[in-house]
Amino acid sequence: MEYSALMMVEEDDMDEELFDRALAAYLNVLALGEPIRIRIWDDRGLTMTQLRLMHTLARDDGMTLSALSQRLQLSPSAMTGVIDRLQRVKLLRRRPDTADRRAVRVYLTEEGRALLAAFDAAGRAYLRAILRHLGREKLERIISALDELAAAAGRVSEREYDLYGDWVTEVPSASR
Repeated sequence: MEYSALMMVEEDDMDEELFDRALAAYLNVLALGEPIRIRIWDDRGLTMTQLRLMHTLARDDGMTLSALSQRLQLSPSAMTGVIDRLQRVKLLRRRPDTADRRAVRVYLTEEGRALLAAFDAAGRAYLRAILRHLGREKLERIISALDELAAAAGRVSEREYDLYGDWVTEVPSASR
């Protein structure tokens, strides 16, 4: 599949300049959390994948390695490496599954929970400091716009989603 396949999705009437402005604004918003993430990475040496795994376990502690691999879309061997590193620094632990001796369940440790709580508190405080400068009316408009963006994302058809995903997985590497 080539880049031109991306254009197979129905043409729209959005002008390119408007799209570019929306994309830039979206990327700027995504970057808001970078100072906190970078600090965590520097202070603890954690990667984004490790943090995603920890957040997943915070919501659903005790998942099996295979379920975590599927949820985070990592191969089982890659997931094992991520878990090994987090277990070495005592942020999570493995336990055999009592119902299935072949399965291993993964749990956050108290230290892992404390780190996530500190990370979340720092992120919330940082975002609160930003939002404080907007005032209630602007903040209500932003909330409404973000809700509309999430709803629009929900309306993207499975065909469109599959097309974009296929294109991304088939992009030639830069080393070729």
